[in-house]
Amino acid sequence: MAHANNNYIEPFPPGKKITIVFVIGGPGCGKGTQCAKIVNQFGFTHLSAGDLLREEAKYGTEQGTMTKNLMHEGRLVPPDLIVKLLLKAMRESGNDKFLLDGFPRDEESRRAYDNIIHIEPELVLFIECSKEEMERRILNRNQGRDDDNVDTIRRRFDVFQESTVPVIQYYEKRGKLRKVDGTRPADEVFQDVKAIFAQLNSQGNHGGKQASGLLQITNQSMETLVLCLVLWLLWGSWSRKLTSKMEVPCMISVCYRSSIQRQRTSDVLMSGFVHMVCCADSAQFFEL
Repeated sequence: MAHANNNYIEPFPPGKKITIVFVIGGPGCGKGTQCAKIVNQFGFTHLSAGDLLREEAKYGTEQGTMTKNLMHEGRLVPPDLIVKLLLKAMRESGNDKFLLDGFPRDEESRRAYDNIIHIEPELVLFIECSKEEMERRILNRNQGRDDDNVDTIRRRFDVFQESTVPVIQYYEKRGKLRKVDGTRPADEVFQDVKAIFAQLNSQGNHGGKQASGLLQITNQSMETLVLCLVLWLLWGSWSRKLTSKMEVPCMISVCYRSSIQRQRTSDVLMSGFVHMVCCADSAQFFEL
C-alpha cells in the first residue's frame, strides 16, 4: 500500500449505501480475531487502524517517522492522519461494508471521522475484556511488534481508559453500542457477535424489501389508473349513458383499491368495465 500523504482523498459518492461498523476494545481483547470471523461470515472488509499506522511507520518520511515514534511511546497519532488512511483504504477496497478495527480511539478521532467521512456507523461493537487477561494475551502472542512490551502495554491501557471510554459512552447514549464478553474463547465470543451481525443484515434486507414492495405497488397503481382513464374515454365516446361527473373518480377509486389489493390489472379493468355497463347511475357505481 502506498503511504498516505496530504493530498485530497475523494469521499464516497452521495447516495451510495456504505455500511460501517466500529470495533472497539482494549489492546489484546480479540478485535482482530473477531473481525476475521466477521469477514468470512458476512463479507465485510476489515481495516485495522493500528495495521494501517504500522504500515505507514515503515516509510522513512517525516510522517512515517513521527508515526513510528508515537506508537513506540504508546501515544495517540493525529486523528486526521488515521481518518485519511482509513478513507483511502476503503476507497481502494471496492467494497461497501467495512469493519474499522480500533477506531475511533478518542473523541478527537470521532470528530475527525465525522468531518472527513460523514458516514454514521451502523453500530459500534465493544469487546469487553479485563486488563489482566488482555496483558496476558499480548505478552503471549509474540508477534515481534515494537509496542508489545510491558511498559508500552500498560500505557496503552491507560490511554484506552482515558481516551476511548468516552467514545464508548457517546455511542451508548445514541443507542449504537453492542457489547460482548471478550474474556471467553474466541468461538464463544463469535456466537454473540454473529447474532449481532445477523440482525444487522436482517434489518438491511427488510428495508430493501419494503422499498421494492412500495415501488411495485406504486407502479401497478399508476398503470391501472392510466388504463382506467383510457377505458373511460373509449366507453364515453361510444355511449352517453355515463354522464355524471362522479363517474370518473368512482371508476378510479374502485380500480385503485383493487390494485392495492394486488389484483391483476386485467381483472381490475374487466370489473370496472362490467360495472360501467350495468350501473344506471354514478351513485350505484360508487357503492360497488
